[in-house]
Amino acid sequence: METGGRTGSRWAVPALAGLYLAVALPLAARLDIWIDEAYTLETTGRGLRHALHQALFFEGQPPLYFLLLSLWRTLDGGVLFARLVSVLCGAAMVFAVAALSRRWLPEAHPGWLTALAVFNPFFFYAVLEIRPYALALLLSALLLLLLHDGYLAPEPRRGAQVGYALVAAAALYTQYYLGFLLVAGAVALLVLRRWRPFWTYLLAMAAVAVCFAPMLRIIPGQVSAQTAAAKRASVLEGVLSLAGRVQEYAWPTPGLPDAWRPAARVGFMLVVLLLVLIHRRAVRRSALAVWALTATAALLFLAVRLGITGPDLLQPRHTAALYLPALLTVISAVLLVPEPRRRWVLGAWTAAAILLTAFSMVETYGVLAKTGDWARVGSFLERNDRPGEPILVLTAEAAIPLERYYHGPGPLVPLPAAADFRVYDARSFELHSKAEIDAALARAPGARPSSVWVVTHPLQGWLGIDYGFGILERYLARRYRMDRDVMFFGTRVRHFAAV
Repeated sequence: METGGRTGSRWAVPALAGLYLAVALPLAARLDIWIDEAYTLETTGRGLRHALHQALFFEGQPPLYFLLLSLWRTLDGGVLFARLVSVLCGAAMVFAVAALSRRWLPEAHPGWLTALAVFNPFFFYAVLEIRPYALALLLSALLLLLLHDGYLAPEPRRGAQVGYALVAAAALYTQYYLGFLLVAGAVALLVLRRWRPFWTYLLAMAAVAVCFAPMLRIIPGQVSAQTAAAKRASVLEGVLSLAGRVQEYAWPTPGLPDAWRPAARVGFMLVVLLLVLIHRRAVRRSALAVWALTATAALLFLAVRLGITGPDLLQPRHTAALYLPALLTVISAVLLVPEPRRRWVLGAWTAAAILLTAFSMVETYGVLAKTGDWARVGSFLERNDRPGEPILVLTAEAAIPLERYYHGPGPLVPLPAAADFRVYDARSFELHSKAEIDAALARAPGARPSSVWVVTHPLQGWLGIDYGFGILERYLARRYRMDRDVMFFGTRVRHFAAV
């Protein structure tokens, strides 16, 4: 690929899209589902009205993705078909990223940004999830593209302004955090002193706010339900965490020891800052807009992490809105390097990022299973359990994906009780006493607990919840002896016979 925006192979971007699909489609077909995806399938499997209610009051999220997926699944209810929504969003994003690269980074061939955006562990995570993350990434790309054409271009296009407002409304109804990009867009206009487009932008955002107004009565309840048990984090921890997100988006570091990560994050940021300081005379207005946009979005994420969600409820998968701004920020800094060194830096960076992503993909998907390995667990239990032999499952959430793959004779017994799909409360999955185990077994039809299977999927530390694994172990130690112990990817399956 050449570095000029109008040179280089026109086939680079289509080739990247084809290579992406060649990796994503087989994985989408082969991977089983995990807990979050099982929730999505339950939410979207009973019609639009059920999907709307569950999205708002159980998932605690805006409903657009769940409504679209519910419609999509009327054609086919299978796992692969549901996952195809995310895969197709990823394919569309390849071309959207190439288009926004031509606007924001005209001095670089669009293949550079596209390759870095597509061949990243986070991108593949998003497109292989039956969750809203891939759609959120696509909408973020469209927002950046239309922000440029509608407000930042020398001659803003009215059609792009209308399109931006429509995509902004869709973004807010897909993932609330995408709203940070709307605030960041206004800040970018202020930094560039684009006064007339700025006032037009505010009018458009007022229209978006009117479209979003029905959600304002629902969001406070969603936030209080989701964050009631949230742990708080220090400012330093929050800053390092978000710096790590930017670093992982631009420079994935799979396998790096945890003790080294703070130094890697600080070092990466210092290198980027040094590039900007050395070549500050070459900074373009478009780079200033990118940096202002990214800094604003990052500060909003930091404020939410410190004041509302804590570290547990603001996971990397929730920061999709920061993905493309972070990549644009770093690559715009690299483009300050003059030719011909720029080409070598871009080539080395892209090649290294792709290799690191390949290593991460092997590490993450080498076993061809999502966390929990529920397809193999279900198959193993079907081959080995006997009628009337109960299967104790802790945490209870783990029983939801397991039910999709296990069709044997033994009853599944979630501990302390089966998930309640009316209101999500993580603490309801905590086992408090041995009496709860006896009660769960008593509710299981046909259970004869002279021998039991035990499936444990540890979540210690999540929101500070203990989940009662120690209680279960003491219960088993008093009544049974273990005669079989098998480890799967993230799950342990044991068989116990009565003493």
